[in-house]
Amino acid sequence: MSRIAVTTLIVATLCVLGLAIQSARVSADGVPKGKDDVEGKIKPAIAKISLPIGERLVYRGSLSKAGVSVDAGSATFTVTENAAGQTVITACAEAEKFGYSLATKVTSTLDESSTRPATYHYLQSGSEQREKKMSFKEDLATYIREKHCMEPNCRDRGHFILRRSLIGKDKFVHCGDRDCRIPAHRHWKNRHEHALGERHFDMLSAVYYARSLGLKPGDAPIEVPVVNDHDRWIVRAEVKEGGRIKVPAGKFPTYKLTLEPRPAAGTKPNDEFKGLFGLNGTIHIWIDKKTKRPVLVQGKFPFGPMNLQARVELDSVSQTDKPATLKSD
Repeated sequence: MSRIAVTTLIVATLCVLGLAIQSARVSADGVPKGKDDVEGKIKPAIAKISLPIGERLVYRGSLSKAGVSVDAGSATFTVTENAAGQTVITACAEAEKFGYSLATKVTSTLDESSTRPATYHYLQSGSEQREKKMSFKEDLATYIREKHCMEPNCRDRGHFILRRSLIGKDKFVHCGDRDCRIPAHRHWKNRHEHALGERHFDMLSAVYYARSLGLKPGDAPIEVPVVNDHDRWIVRAEVKEGGRIKVPAGKFPTYKLTLEPRPAAGTKPNDEFKGLFGLNGTIHIWIDKKTKRPVLVQGKFPFGPMNLQARVELDSVSQTDKPATLKSD
């Protein structure tokens, strides 16, 4: 049951990955590669991540297998600014089937210079709850996860429960049920630290960063370094002509983008890439040539021993607070 409900959220994964659409042949710091990009030379300043403030994109998706298709829910992506003037990228998805509900919210906040992510926050609520964070510095990314406390020598009385006894006295013991729903029994803990030699991104900011660059059919593919939990990945993006595509939001002349992830240093070769909501493998995205927005996304989602085919279509576009104009550097 839970696995079926989770599949309704992959629409957000597909759309997020699909936003990696406009890229140039660049280094990890957003600097064009050339003869001056060698050891001993002074590198140019790190490129700013220019985003369409106020943009709101809504997608609907479906899952299919052997000709049978089911609705996979909807997802909304927005770009806003917080009170401190930092750019905030948010992806939200919701689903409810057979009394089982699940809501996921993913947020990436850029640093004050808008050159790199500062924090990444993943929150899943409803029938299943999960929360994790990433914090970024110039040379370090830290993966932080909220889990039920299972420390053998924990002395936090808030993690204890009263155990009744049929014989003898009742006593307080540390809760050993990692699936219990008592918030006080959960705590934040650093799970992994990534030493970074270049600028890296979380899953959400990476694709918006790539979108702010520029890639057309015939250009050399680009690679974006991504940190995801314990692992690091290189996402390779290549564009070809895509033809004219019809979706609920309209008809669009498109480019077709193919995204292929591969393990980076520190990640085991046989590890499986997992997108924001469990998507893996190669993704195909059709992008509107004019606005550079993803209008159609196709990929696969693992479900037990088989893969489900996913199709995600752009449903609507709107502005949350002001015109979606790119920031100038």
